[in-house]
Amino acid sequence: MTPRRRLAVARKRASHTQVSLAEEIGVDKTTVSRWERGATEITDRHRPRLAAALTISLAELDRLLDPSAGHGPSAPVAFARLPSGDADAAGGYSAHRSALFHTAGLPAEPPTALQAPGAGSTGTPISVDPVETLRVSLDRAVRAADTVDLVEDWRLTAYEYACSVRIGPPQAFIRDIGTDIVDLGKAIDACGPDLDIAAEGSADHVALLRVSAQLSALMAMALTEVGELAAASRWWRTARRIARAGGDPVLRAWVCGRQAMAAQAIGLTSLALRVADQARELAGGVPCAGSADAGAARALSLATSGSPALTRLALTELAALDDLFERLPEDVRGEEQAVWGWPAQRLRSTRTAVLAALGDGTVRTDLRGELRAELDHLEPVSIRERAEVELKTSMVLIRSGQTHQGLDAATAAFAGLPPEHRTVTLAGLARRVYRCVPDRDRDRAAAQALQAHIGQYWR
Repeated sequence: MTPRRRLAVARKRASHTQVSLAEEIGVDKTTVSRWERGATEITDRHRPRLAAALTISLAELDRLLDPSAGHGPSAPVAFARLPSGDADAAGGYSAHRSALFHTAGLPAEPPTALQAPGAGSTGTPISVDPVETLRVSLDRAVRAADTVDLVEDWRLTAYEYACSVRIGPPQAFIRDIGTDIVDLGKAIDACGPDLDIAAEGSADHVALLRVSAQLSALMAMALTEVGELAAASRWWRTARRIARAGGDPVLRAWVCGRQAMAAQAIGLTSLALRVADQARELAGGVPCAGSADAGAARALSLATSGSPALTRLALTELAALDDLFERLPEDVRGEEQAVWGWPAQRLRSTRTAVLAALGDGTVRTDLRGELRAELDHLEPVSIRERAEVELKTSMVLIRSGQTHQGLDAATAAFAGLPPEHRTVTLAGLARRVYRCVPDRDRDRAAAQALQAHIGQYWR
């Protein structure tokens, strides 16, 4: 478990939201968010108050924040309590460990085998597949000792993915979350009797259904980013079905709200509006992240529809979203990392996207300032979100008659992204920027360059 994840776990165990923890320590809530993302270090001045707020000692806090804690090869948990002087027990552990490493196709002594190249190792570096096989073997070996914390572990796993889905490269995200989804299925099959998850309606059953729905929706989001739309559609269907089985209307609304946002990002306006309406119906008037996503998806879809009658409704939807935001629960507004939160940054992003798409001359000057403020609030690690702001800025420049500057800004924003972060949704936004370019300017080199970048993702 990473220090970031351990800090989030400790906060939740102390019954704190990011907002309440920030208030107790005397810092801004964004500071706690940055600590948990690993964007900034916790200063010595804040450590005593943080430890007190988490009801742990300073020494425990130091261990919690130590990047090396919990890393490296170690004995399986099932054998951790064996007396060191018991020859039979030690021999049993040694034989079992050797069997595990043999199954994984590794040498019997893990420290040498796992040593990084160039660090004095005499062994052959291990590929990912044998290491993954080893991990599965160890998981199986300690399964019986692990059932007590299984549900909480999966909740935290889902939370970590919800924090990273908009930050990490989508292809790597798909690979990693796919592995965990397989593990979750195996855990449910193997530990059902121990956790009573086979009993429909039990707390464990509902909790793991919730995690399954969340992970399925996150997988669908990432597949949309890489243009695997058919696969994404299947995962959305699975997420909706599992959420329905869990019986939580707020979770069902969240899944539909996220699907509506994904649909509008790739220009599927009719689908976005239909699924957004489903999210609102499921929420039943309860302010939640799903209903906020639905409002945002409707406002954005209407603003980019190209129909004058519909675009006028976008501002009405935006005003309704402002009102809904004020009524969201504090823990939803205060969650700035995971995608099931709906913080002020999401509202700012939706507002600037709608106004940039509408091109309303009465708000253009203020909009430039809003976009600069939005960029200032984003962390450097939010590569794609920063590129999105830059593309919206280029759209405003083009609509205000500064076509050359806008085209240069758009091309730089998209071409400047690392290849693994050039997603279909960002290419879709770049395409909307290109459509703002007057016909007389589309022969410019910058316009041709932007179109060439878009053409790799949109035909």
